[in-house]
Amino acid sequence: MKAKCCKLCGRRFFSQSGRHIYCPPCAKERRRDSQNDWRKSHPDYQKKWREKYFLETKERYDDSEKTRRWLKRHPKYFQKWLKKHPEYFSKYYSVHKTYWREWRKKNRERYNEYKRKYMRK
Repeated sequence: MKAKCCKLCGRRFFSQSGRHIYCPPCAKERRRDSQNDWRKSHPDYQKKWREKYFLETKERYDDSEKTRRWLKRHPKYFQKWLKKHPEYFSKYYSVHKTYWREWRKKNRERYNEYKRKYMRK
């Protein structure tokens, strides 16, 4: 670690890598200023980005409503699919089953403890 002088304010600071030329507060302020300058010189960037990337990807990936409608038109599809893919069902069902088994066990113990403390026999 080497002590250096900031080019903006002249304060001494320690640079971790030796490459820094501004102290941390000045670097933060300089970054903020340069960001603001860039935004002023490119005022419609965010709008273009939103139109180009965000809305396009939203349309592409937001198909939850389409999926719901499709499943309404094909009501037995999911049950049939689970029957054809028992490994998927068994894997996820067993995880789900053990989770709820543990949850009930834990809460049963809490309830019994509560009953012993606060309820009369």
